[in-house]
Amino acid sequence: MKIKKTIVLTDNKIGSNSQAIALAEALGAEFEIIPLEYNLLARLPNFLLPFGFKQVKKPNLNEILRNIEPEYIISASRKSGFVSASIKKIKKNAKNIHILNPGINFSNFDLVVLPNHDIVRAVPSNVFRISGALNNISQNIISELENFKNIYPELAKRDSNKKIITVLVGGNTKKFKYDQTSATKFTETLAKISQNMQAKFMITLSRRTNGILKELLLEFAKNHNHFIYDPEKPGYNPYPAMLDNSEFVISTIDSISMCSEVASLGKPLYLYKPENFNSAKHFEFSKELERIGAAKFITPDVNNLQEYNYEPLSETKKLVDYINSSNLSVK
Repeated sequence: MKIKKTIVLTDNKIGSNSQAIALAEALGAEFEIIPLEYNLLARLPNFLLPFGFKQVKKPNLNEILRNIEPEYIISASRKSGFVSASIKKIKKNAKNIHILNPGINFSNFDLVVLPNHDIVRAVPSNVFRISGALNNISQNIISELENFKNIYPELAKRDSNKKIITVLVGGNTKKFKYDQTSATKFTETLAKISQNMQAKFMITLSRRTNGILKELLLEFAKNHNHFIYDPEKPGYNPYPAMLDNSEFVISTIDSISMCSEVASLGKPLYLYKPENFNSAKHFEFSKELERIGAAKFITPDVNNLQEYNYEPLSETKKLVDYINSSNLSVK
């Protein structure tokens, strides 16, 4: 007898994988993560590939599908979306849900989840719009708080005399790279806010943080006794608990996933945009957060961060409620 479950297709797109897994967790059913490895055929644009699994190096999907009757197929990258569409042609009763633009005709999916900042010429009826990125940050915080307290007891303590500010640092994108000037200006902005507010910073870098920016931030943290986490080094990632423990969050404009998580918690979020940053997608998302009152931009005259309130984003819940109330529900 074949096992009924949700399958989540992941690959090397970490941010996309997180969204797919967050949706699977929120749906509440049993799910299996299937990590995909591709061969050279996967470098071709999706529209040049014949439907099937010839571009998948590992695992043997035909073998896996012999034992599984998928209820949902969830994917969140262009390559995994093509695989999802191919599975759907075999498993016609499965509901396939793709997050982000799949790069193929939307009719290959039962539902396409598109962020508002992803502009398409025509929006088909099977599109569900969201603000930012899907996440399950509240549940992640709950599961990580004890580890945080045990591994970083000093960070977990609250100091009534100091505000705690988490700084989320992205880095290079396809259209922008931090050079010495832009990295220095960002670090100087942090130093100004730290000094004026007498705040404690908890800084987390990303794998996109380049050497120039990383070096300056490491020196800044060392000289001013701030905590800094580098994901390139082995060890526990305190990111979820850092968000929970902070009163304010500063984020570079290039991280849609992290900004979405902050906005889902209702934390005051201050966005830093380098002068020559030119990614329309990231800027449009940031402006959306500003329009709904979830974020403010750090301007040259900002010396202190002010508390403010707004309705937290709840995009994952909204999506699950829509799925459960529509013909996509498998309950």
